[in-house]
Amino acid sequence: MTADFSVGLSALQAARTGLDVVAQNVANANTPGYHRQITRLVDKMPVELRGFFIGTGVEVGHIDRARHEMLEQSLTKGIYRQSAADTELAAARQIEAVLGTGSGAFSDRLQQFFESLEALSARPHDPVLRQSTVDRANEVTVSLRDMSSQLDRMVFDLDQQVQDTVARINDIGAEIASLNDSIREAKARGLYPNDMQDKRDQLVNDLAQYVDVRLDNVHDVVQVANAGSLISTGDRTALNVQIDQDEIRVTRKGDDEHTLTIGGGKLAGLLNVRNQLIPQFQERLDLVADGLTSTIDGQHAVGIGIEGRFTSLHSGRHVSDGTVPLSTLDLDYPVDSGTLFVGVTDEATGIRTLHEITIDPDGQSLLDIADQFNAIAHLRGRVDLNQGMLAISTDEGYSFDFTGLPATGFLASAGANAPTVDVAGAFTSPIDDQLQVTFTTDGAIGTTEDLIAEVRDSAGSVIATLPVGAGYEAGRPLEIGNGMTISFSSGDVANGDSFSVQAVSRSDSSGILTSLGINTLFTGSGASNLNINAQLLENPALLATSRTGLPADGTNLASMIALRDAAVMSNGRLTIEEHFAETLSQAGSKVQTLAEDQDHLQLIHDSLLEQRNSISGVDTNEELVRMLQYQQAFQAAARYIQTLAETSNELFRILG
Repeated sequence: MTADFSVGLSALQAARTGLDVVAQNVANANTPGYHRQITRLVDKMPVELRGFFIGTGVEVGHIDRARHEMLEQSLTKGIYRQSAADTELAAARQIEAVLGTGSGAFSDRLQQFFESLEALSARPHDPVLRQSTVDRANEVTVSLRDMSSQLDRMVFDLDQQVQDTVARINDIGAEIASLNDSIREAKARGLYPNDMQDKRDQLVNDLAQYVDVRLDNVHDVVQVANAGSLISTGDRTALNVQIDQDEIRVTRKGDDEHTLTIGGGKLAGLLNVRNQLIPQFQERLDLVADGLTSTIDGQHAVGIGIEGRFTSLHSGRHVSDGTVPLSTLDLDYPVDSGTLFVGVTDEATGIRTLHEITIDPDGQSLLDIADQFNAIAHLRGRVDLNQGMLAISTDEGYSFDFTGLPATGFLASAGANAPTVDVAGAFTSPIDDQLQVTFTTDGAIGTTEDLIAEVRDSAGSVIATLPVGAGYEAGRPLEIGNGMTISFSSGDVANGDSFSVQAVSRSDSSGILTSLGINTLFTGSGASNLNINAQLLENPALLATSRTGLPADGTNLASMIALRDAAVMSNGRLTIEEHFAETLSQAGSKVQTLAEDQDHLQLIHDSLLEQRNSISGVDTNEELVRMLQYQQAFQAAARYIQTLAETSNELFRILG
C-alpha cells in the first residue's frame, strides 16, 4: 500500500517541479542570455508485486537547457567579429574625416599653392603676389601638421582605449572564473546549475565584445585571444598592455616578451587601427610632405629672389655629426653622389666664375663639404659642430648663387682689342654639357662680312652657327639652343679663337642643398614637422622665382610650376596631388569595405540570433500549455492519492 502512495507522491513532486521550471521560463522570457529549461521525466524502477513488475512512479531525470552548442559558438564568434569591424569602421571614418574632402582640406590648400605660383609667374616682382604665394605655402604646411596632429591624437586615445579594454577583459575574466567555481561545485553535488551556466554564457558573450573567446562547455574552460589566455576556475591568466615606440602589444601578465594574437572583439579592432591603419596613413602623409619638400626645395634652392645673389646663407636642417660621412647619418633627405655648382660674382666688374664641387656622401662629412667651399676664391664655408649646421659667406664685394648659370667675362682671343663675351640663360637640356665656341675666320665683330662663331657640343656636333659679322649689333644675344644665349661686344678675333662654356642642367645633382636646407622654401621634414622657411615669411622677396635676379625673370618659378605635373611619387607613377588623391581614395575605400563587412556580419548575427531564439528562447504560449499539462497531472495525481486513501479506508473498515 505504501508503494501505491509513493507512486502518487512521485507524480505530485514531478508535476510540481515541472510547474517550477515553467514558472522560471516565463519569468525569464525576456532575460538576455537565458536558455529555456526543459524538465526531463523518467519512470522509476519497477518492483515485483503479486507476480508482476509494477511501476513505482515517476521522477525528474534532469533539467536541461535548450542549447545548441555549435550555434552558440557561431553566435559568440559573430559577436567578436562584428565588434572588431564596428571598432575599425568608426576609426576609419574618423581618419577619412581627418584627411578631409570639404572646404579647407589639404587637397584644396595644395591646389591653391600651385595656383598662386602660376599667378605669380605673370608678375614675379609683385610683392602682393609674392606674399600670397608664401602664405599659400604656409597653409599647406599648417594643413599637413594639423592632419598629422589629429592622427597622433587618435593614437594617444587608442592607447588609452586599449588599456581600458584590457582592464575590462580582466574584470569579466575574474567574474567568469568565480562563476566557474560555483558551477563545478554544483556539478560535483549532482545538481544542474543551469542558471549559473546561463550567466556564464552571457558573460562569455559580453567578453566577446572585447576579445575573441571560445567556451569549452564540457570542461568549463574559456579560451581568450586564440587560447593565449585561459579562464577555468579560480585560476586565470590576466592580460597586460605593452606600449612600445611604434606599436602597442597585448601580452600575458608576467610574460611581456610574447605578444598575443588578438583575433576579434573591440581589442582586435583597436590594435589593427593603432598598429596598422593609422601608421599607414601617417606614412602616406609623410610621403606627401617629403615629396613636396624634395621637389620644390630642390628647385627653389638653385634659384634666387628679386634681391639677387647671396652674401651669406646657412643650413636650415642640421646633421647629428659633422665629422662623419654623410651616408652614415640618418638624414631626413639623403644625399646622393653628384655635383654642386656654385657661381661667384664680382659685384664691381660683373665677372662671374662657375665652380664645381664634388659630393661623395660615402667619403665626405659636413666639414669636408665646407672645405670645398673654402677652396673657392672669395667664398667661405664654416661648420657649427654643436648645431650640425653649415654657413656659407663671401668676401666683401662678392656674391654667390647655385643657379648653375655660365661664367661670364670670357676673352675670345689674347689680342688687345678682343671682345668680351656674355653667356646667359638656364640650360634646359636634361644632361650637362661642355660647349665649345670657335671663330672660323679673322675679323671684327659687327663689321667683317661672313664672320661666323660656330658652337659645338661635347660630342663635336655643331649645334649653332652664329653670324657675328656685318649686320650684327654688338651686345645683342644670339640663341645657341636649350635656353642659352651668347652676346659679344665689339672687338677683333682671329681664325681658330675659341672658348668653352660649362652648360649646367642640374646645378645640384646630389640633393645636398635640400638635405641641408640651404635656400629652401621649407624647413623640417615629414607631415608633423614641416614649416616654411622663417626668412621667407619675414621677407617674401627672397622667394626664389628667378635664375638671374632680374625682377621680371620667372624661369625658376616656371620650373617649380612644372613640378606640379611631375610624377615624383609612387616610383614615378603619380604626381603629388594624385598621390594625396589616392590616399583619400584609400581611406574612402577602407570605410566602404568595412561598412560592407559590418552589414554582412550584422545579417549573419541576426540570422544566428533568430535560430538561437527558436531553439533556446521562451515562447510563453507554449509554456502556458505545459503549465496546464503539469497542472492536470498534479490534479490527477492528487485525485489518485485521494481515491487510494478512500479505498484503503474502506478496506480497513471491511477487515474490521
